[in-house]
Amino acid sequence: MKRVVKDIGVDAGLILISDKTFYEKYDGIIDEKLCKKIKVTNGNYKVNWQIKKTWNGDVSGQGLLKVTTGEFIVSDPCYHIHSENDQMWMKVLEDTNYFRDNIDGCIVLDSMGGDGLYNVHLNLELIGD
Repeated sequence: MKRVVKDIGVDAGLILISDKTFYEKYDGIIDEKLCKKIKVTNGNYKVNWQIKKTWNGDVSGQGLLKVTTGEFIVSDPCYHIHSENDQMWMKVLEDTNYFRDNIDGCIVLDSMGGDGLYNVHLNLELIGD
């Protein structure tokens, strides 16, 4: 399945492709205006992605996505995790080693070289439950 997810705003230097359970773990509140939700069958997906015309030129990669809620979210995660004094955002950063560690079932896109608005080209292949 191919999708182009348009106009993903980036403010923390990255885009996260994840099931909403990632945000639930950190008491996140999904702001519908600042993300794109894609409905899919639950399961594991091999995802090839590409973003054209970034600060670093065209960038691409691949990863594994686990969907358990019937949809996944494409967004900069900083828009959806809030707490007093940014304590929860700091917890996310510490838990993920500033999104450098592998996050089971999620895909981090961080090779754009800067913030902005990006169109993310996705090719998803369901590989099982």
